[in-house]
Amino acid sequence: MIVYVESNFVLEQALEQEESPAAESILQLAEEKKIDLAFPALALYEPHWKIEQRSKERQQLHESIRKQLRELQRSAPHQYVAAGLESLLPDMLRVNKSETDNFETTINRLLAAGRSLDLTEARFRQSLAYRTQHDLSLQDSVIYAVIIADLQQHVPEEVKCFISRDARAFDDPDIKSELGHYHCRYLRSFRDGLGFVQSN
Repeated sequence: MIVYVESNFVLEQALEQEESPAAESILQLAEEKKIDLAFPALALYEPHWKIEQRSKERQQLHESIRKQLRELQRSAPHQYVAAGLESLLPDMLRVNKSETDNFETTINRLLAAGRSLDLTEARFRQSLAYRTQHDLSLQDSVIYAVIIADLQQHVPEEVKCFISRDARAFDDPDIKSELGHYHCRYLRSFRDGLGFVQSN
């Protein structure tokens, strides 16, 4: 069985979001060679931008809180507020480190257990067509084009699924119909994806 995932699979793991246990189980199945886990190469670096942005926003917030803290510490009636804020500062930095570490661990595990799908010139040209045809963002159209190109290289009878929490982009009748042509089912949650994999 081939299981396709994209950028939000990496983010689910790195940020330890609500469906990360199901995503973790899927990754473990790939590590045990029970499934063929495939992902667009874009999925490896697109989440890095989001994690970096979150980190920069927290750094800015950290600096802002430190400035407020210095002001509050000068005021006797507000010492209790200052003490509460001061205890938050180390936690904010720990969150940044935790997310970065989780991201790097997830990427290393994906590269070891999965299969990266490269973007070629032909696939990029196809993504531009999909962008117009399905009203997708450029990133989503690239992800879709790369997955369709890989599907075309496998026998239709092999069971396949594409799991993405980006239902706004991919939970579309035309997309699901085209995926179905290759015996690939779209699933909008990692919990549903894990259930589908286990049932097959």
